Amino acid sequence: MSGSDLSRLLLALQFTDSSFPSGMYTLSHGLEGLAQRGQVDGRRLPLVLHSMLRHAIGPADSVALALAWAATREHGDRDAAALMEAVTRIDRRLHATRLTRELRDGATRTGKQVLDLAAELLDDPVVAAWNAHVRARRSPGSQSVVMGLVYARGGLDQRDAVAA
Repeated sequence: MSGSDLSRLLLALQFTDSSFPSGMYTLSHGLEGLAQRGQVDGRRLPLVLHSMLRHAIGPADSVALALAWAATREHGDRDAAALMEAVTRIDRRLHATRLTRELRDGATRTGKQVLDLAAELLDDPVVAAWNAHVRARRSPGSQSVVMGLVYARGGLDQRDAVAA
C-alpha cells in the first residue's frame, strides 16, 4: 500500500470511527425509536436494517454523498462559486427529504460537527470555504453532503467514499 493509499484509508477510518467526536454514532435513522416502541427486536433487526439501507440511506444519503463528491471533484479549486452552488443544491434537496425535524436536526448537527473537525484537521481551503458557507446558514450542512466533500478533498475515490 502506498503512502497516499494509506492516507486515504486512514482518513476514512478516522471519520467513520465511533470514537471520533463527530456525533455520527448518534444517527440511528429512526432505529432507536422503533426499538423503544417494540417494533424491532433481534430477530427482525436484519430485515429492518436492510430496509433502511435500501429504501432510505441508499437512495438518499448515499446518492447525496456521491453527488457532493462528484461536484467537489468537478469544480474543486477551479470555481469556488460553482462548487458552493452545486453542493448547496444537493444539500438542500437532501434536507428537504427528511420528513421529521429530528432526522433533519440530527443530520445537520453531525454534519456541522464533522465539518468543523475536518476544516481543522485537513487545513484544506475548499473544506474551509464549505464550513464558512454552512456556518453562514447558506446551506444546511447535512452529514452525507459534508462527507462527500471531505472525502473528495481527502482523495478517496467515489466508491470508497460512499462505502465509508
